[in-house]
Amino acid sequence: MKERAWYIDVKGSFHSVDDSNVARITATSRSGNVSALLLNTRTEASESKTEGNNIGFERMRSVADLQEISTDDTLAKIQFQSEGFGQVTLGIDSYSKTVDSMVHSDYGTAFFATQVHSRDALDERKRAKYSLEFEYGESMGFADTLDGVVHQQTSENVQRTCESRTSSFGGPQNRRRSLFCQDIFGVSIHLNKEVAVESASHLFMYRYEQTETESTGLRYGAIFTDRIRFSRCGDTENGLVKRPRSKC
Repeated sequence: MKERAWYIDVKGSFHSVDDSNVARITATSRSGNVSALLLNTRTEASESKTEGNNIGFERMRSVADLQEISTDDTLAKIQFQSEGFGQVTLGIDSYSKTVDSMVHSDYGTAFFATQVHSRDALDERKRAKYSLEFEYGESMGFADTLDGVVHQQTSENVQRTCESRTSSFGGPQNRRRSLFCQDIFGVSIHLNKEVAVESASHLFMYRYEQTETESTGLRYGAIFTDRIRFSRCGDTENGLVKRPRSKC
């Protein structure tokens, strides 16, 4: 029987509870000493709509907070194998999630001299990881086996809130934004050496690890009458934030 050199699997599903559509793709391929893998999952969902009203306060307010949720998760790897060189694997892991919310339960609330007309939110989470893995199983004198990983990961979390209100003390719009960025760089190396002394065998294991983490956090807000400008991680210039659905 001839071995298949590639494989592709595509699946899709729908869930009526949250009106979510899920698509999954799995693909593998092999040619000689090179093999590849691709996994991707994408989800589009909406918060279920429920009956309710905004009469009363706190728990009596039962209007559903509508949400649109989008996620994208991708894993890709390519591997090289050689008898004299060992095995090397390159990997990319990417994840993103966006939650667009219209907080209807806060629409129409009043606190002292402030009347809230609308309150919307946009949350974004992104992460990307790049890795290089290597394995060498030939004896090198000082070690019988050698393996290690070098990886770098960047992540960004952004939370935006847009509130339209009427107040005797300020403008009609209040916008807040929090930003968190993190960069991680790591190296890990493992060595194994087996030594026989008379009738006993001893296994020596060496391990080296180093991780560097850099984090940045920012949180601010202001009152605007038309639009607000925000900066993103690593940007040197400000860019206008656009609100596709809830206008925040």
